[in-house]
Amino acid sequence: MKRLLSEIRVSDIGDILTGNTPSKKNKNYFEGKYPWIKPTDIVIGNRYVESTEETYSSLAFKKYEKYLLPPGSTCVVTIGTVGEKICLAKEPSFTNQSINAIIPNEYRFDPMFVYYLMKYNLPKIAKRNPGTASGRHHVSKSNFMSMKVSVPTLIIQKMISVILASYDDLIEINQKRIKLLENSARQIYSEWFVKFKFPEYKYTEIIETEYGPIPKEWIWKKLVEIADINASTITPKNAPKKIHYIDISSVNEGQISEISELLFKDAPGRARRTVKNGDIIWSTVRPNLKSFALILSPKKNTIVSTGFAVISGKNVPHSYLYCAITTDTFTQYLTNRTRGAAYPAVNVIDFKNALILYPSPKILEKFDEYTSPLLFLIHTLKEENFILKQTRDLLIPKLISGEINVRDLGIDIGG
Repeated sequence: MKRLLSEIRVSDIGDILTGNTPSKKNKNYFEGKYPWIKPTDIVIGNRYVESTEETYSSLAFKKYEKYLLPPGSTCVVTIGTVGEKICLAKEPSFTNQSINAIIPNEYRFDPMFVYYLMKYNLPKIAKRNPGTASGRHHVSKSNFMSMKVSVPTLIIQKMISVILASYDDLIEINQKRIKLLENSARQIYSEWFVKFKFPEYKYTEIIETEYGPIPKEWIWKKLVEIADINASTITPKNAPKKIHYIDISSVNEGQISEISELLFKDAPGRARRTVKNGDIIWSTVRPNLKSFALILSPKKNTIVSTGFAVISGKNVPHSYLYCAITTDTFTQYLTNRTRGAAYPAVNVIDFKNALILYPSPKILEKFDEYTSPLLFLIHTLKEENFILKQTRDLLIPKLISGEINVRDLGIDIGG
């Protein structure tokens, strides 16, 4: 027997706040301690935003203090990526105007449950988009607030939260492990190839070059000399029937949050670039967002957007190439070469001309021995997270709708 659900409006859950964007002309509004969440900061499938590209200063805090969101507020994107992006505020935060946030009345609604409730209702939110002349998706605040949702009692809400949060807790533990492993690989890279404290460095002569001092027998090369860029693409004539597609919106600083299994005929027109094991994908659009990832053990017929540059190493291990072209220095190199104000992007030639330090083969081999196991363990943890997310997302509709009766599961909600 299904439990009783009460139909309410989103506005009944609590206060609904729409964020703001301070004037960019006043730089004193930014670079403070208060997170400022924008849609581009939200990673699809992640519960929290771990870091934001920009922050509010104390000056901006004073101006927009009444829009400060407490931890546990659910942030839903209602302009642009409508029906796709949602997150839970982990700490006191602000948002921009593309986000409507729900601050739940905790006497009636469990904050964690509200997050999963709105995640479940993302498709319904997408359908409330009336369309605009510009073609940009937009659900007005009044339209968002009037949307009806079905909720169980507070006790049931808490039981559902315990189940679903346990998956996100495991995902976040894995993400912390991934970050530690990535930091380890990058620290080795920095010690060896920035500080030049590689094995037996004390016995290696340092020579001067046009671009600075480097160990003898090492040389500077253009990326195109050690890697192919966009080596392989497909066309409608040679495309497989089914593909596994990766879009730019699914990639964020080394993580791929979603791989869509599609019939090629239903795939976006930009689904053209092929990838293989060891390839690195780098978004050519807004490189400052660091939308890059290392491809390991991809499924057959994995295709990525033409918005990516696909970098395939030639006689250089992918472990070294990945670390070398995902540093802050390389990111800044790309950012400095963006063209276009509304849609800042770099060209393939910018990747080809990038200078990369090419160490001796012996050092490359030794570096690969140290770091390849780390990168593969990172890949394994990411695969585990992918399965956890799939399982969680399968459970959400069954739990929210009441198809699974949580009363029979013996869930301990404490207190």
